[in-house]
Amino acid sequence: MRDVGLRIGAGLPEKEAGFVPKSYEEMDVLRDCDALIHSVQADGRATPATQQLLDHKPWKGVPALKAGRAFPPKHFVMANYSFAIAAVGEIEETLKKM
Repeated sequence: MRDVGLRIGAGLPEKEAGFVPKSYEEMDVLRDCDALIHSVQADGRATPATQQLLDHKPWKGVPALKAGRAFPPKHFVMANYSFAIAAVGEIEETLKKM
């Protein structure tokens, strides 16, 4: 993401891609992110853990979410080449929305 000019978040280590576990109390690390990516299942529904996040009040206050820049890619995990190609397509569509 940094390679295309997106900010990952000042509170995240430079060597990380942004996929770093954080507690709800640390949600402020997302305040300066341009966009957010959260996982969903292949059918587009959130897992129970993700749904907990989506329902949590601090999540709803994150600026990128309020700006409509939270994206749930269905091909979050690359199980094979088909998933990887689909993920690239989703990333391209997401970038067009920004």
